[in-house]
Amino acid sequence: MKTKTLSLFDSALIYPAIADAFRKLAPSTQMKNPVMFVVYVGSIFTSGLFLHALGGEGEAPAGFILPFRSGYGSPCFSPTSPKPWPKAAARPRQRPCAACASRYGRKG
Repeated sequence: MKTKTLSLFDSALIYPAIADAFRKLAPSTQMKNPVMFVVYVGSIFTSGLFLHALGGEGEAPAGFILPFRSGYGSPCFSPTSPKPWPKAAARPRQRPCAACASRYGRKG
């Protein structure tokens, strides 16, 4: 029996995926996960700020709000972001005490 191989952009995959994506954007679905709900509300808020700035009445220019709206406004993507935290220095491994060493079959 032959199995049909599907391409990435096959309509049998695309249409259900689009329907599921819009179903998952429902606020009732988003409220089940508090972190995603906060992100959802924040994205709606920044979209409103961006549209308000496009009208010329916003406090910040639209070019300033757009990177935050698209997710690139976080310090991780900033070209002037600080260097990442240095890795902790490797500590010498402590030898187990005699009681622990005998319990786990190691030499103390």
